[in-house]
Amino acid sequence: MNNNSIEKGIKEAIEKIDSIDIKEPDLNWFADLVSDEQLKIAKKQNKQLSIFCALAAVVITFLFSLYNFLFSAFVIMQAISLIVPIIVFIVTKIVSKEARIL
Repeated sequence: MNNNSIEKGIKEAIEKIDSIDIKEPDLNWFADLVSDEQLKIAKKQNKQLSIFCALAAVVITFLFSLYNFLFSAFVIMQAISLIVPIIVFIVTKIVSKEARIL
């Protein structure tokens, strides 16, 4: 093959690519897609927030009832709620260090 035939083939390929009619969606389609996705995200966040509020109400009610009826159990629960996160933090740090070493 000579250079002229290669150049001719490249030009023909470029012309074919330029002549292809590409249909692109209009801007309204993208706007609708974004608004639908935002609505899905908002619904999911509202569901998570309502579950969180319900669980928070249950926990607070439980803690207040412990405080009123079994003060010693309330103090033990408070101590556990302070100690457990510290232990979890230390364990996760140790595990992540071991994972980096491997």
